[in-house]
Amino acid sequence: MDRLVGADEATQSKKRAEKADRPEGLARDVAVIKIGDCLLGYKAVQRRMRASRWNHFRGRMREIEKLIRHRHGDIVPEADDALIYVEVIASLALVEFKEEFVDVVLGWAARWLPWAGKADIEEVIYEHGPRCAFPRCPPTLSVALCT
Repeated sequence: MDRLVGADEATQSKKRAEKADRPEGLARDVAVIKIGDCLLGYKAVQRRMRASRWNHFRGRMREIEKLIRHRHGDIVPEADDALIYVEVIASLALVEFKEEFVDVVLGWAARWLPWAGKADIEEVIYEHGPRCAFPRCPPTLSVALCT
């Protein structure tokens, strides 16, 4: 049993030494070098580590932006149901940003709905945002966005 404990301590000290050698923000991976099915060797490569933890609001917002790009391109065209995106972003931002959520939604709408007036966007925000006590869950979001 003592030999196992000693081996574990040696392994931990090697990990600490490797961690101290690498610069912050980089992770080390091993890449396989192949030609066809023939394995030629391995190569140590460094890749960037994720800067921060995954954020629920940013993740959902990026998914909605991907949906907009896929459906409409760079901006949402002027249509009757175009403000549904603002409603969904407002319900997500309300949970994440509390009192500052109006500024966040206005900034997002300025990028994706440049044709919409500030009064129209604020109407949607105040109509659907603050009165929702609970954020929309993913199935409700998908129904709202018709996915």
